[in-house]
Amino acid sequence: MKKTIHNAFDNVHTSQSLKDSTMNFLAQQKTSPVQKNTAVLRQLTAACLTFILLVSGLTTLYFIPVSAIHIDTDPASANLKINCFNRVVGIDGTTKNTDLRHMKYEDAVSCMLDKNDSEDTVITVVGNEKMLAYIEANVPQNENVHCGHLSAHAAKQAERCGMSAAKYELYLTLLQNGIDITPQEAQQIPMKTLRTLLNTQTDEPIPTQPNTTVYDDCATDTSECESSLHHQNGQHHGHGH
Repeated sequence: MKKTIHNAFDNVHTSQSLKDSTMNFLAQQKTSPVQKNTAVLRQLTAACLTFILLVSGLTTLYFIPVSAIHIDTDPASANLKINCFNRVVGIDGTTKNTDLRHMKYEDAVSCMLDKNDSEDTVITVVGNEKMLAYIEANVPQNENVHCGHLSAHAAKQAERCGMSAAKYELYLTLLQNGIDITPQEAQQIPMKTLRTLLNTQTDEPIPTQPNTTVYDDCATDTSECESSLHHQNGQHHGHGH
């Protein structure tokens, strides 16, 4: 092939340098099929790796909870862990309803409330006030359903004190209303009794129940709750429906 091209150029009357450069150009354009396939394979490999990294990153992001919804029906409870796509990616508590996983949080809350016949249900949102606003606007108008909000800091305090988010939120509300109660006392009292205590704001002795676990690492007075109250400042507390 190269010799044929060379002979053809012999019949062309032009400078030798122009002939040589033209032949070199034509030689460079002759890329073997193997070389072409290798280049395409490299491009496909790079695209596949990029796709795998993208999917891996999105999968990791999907399973990271960024907020939570605690639903307490005393004594049952459920902690729905919500990701940045507003879907349930984890469920803790006494509920056995694993069908809630991967649901949108709106559907998960509605599903739990539809199956709930408790006389006192508390929904506490941790870390996302827009989520709380939606739930408050869309849960059934029922005096037995109460909504509240906790900051992420206060939620950690609740866990440290061995209380559910809902009970701890109610406990902080009691403190803000001037009701003298310790975390240990709040641990031992049913939610409905605490709510009655909040509504009446009586000075009667606080009723307690025997044989209840008290967590020694929880605050024995209200001093350690000041930081939680500070983080809760300006946020929702125990709204009734």
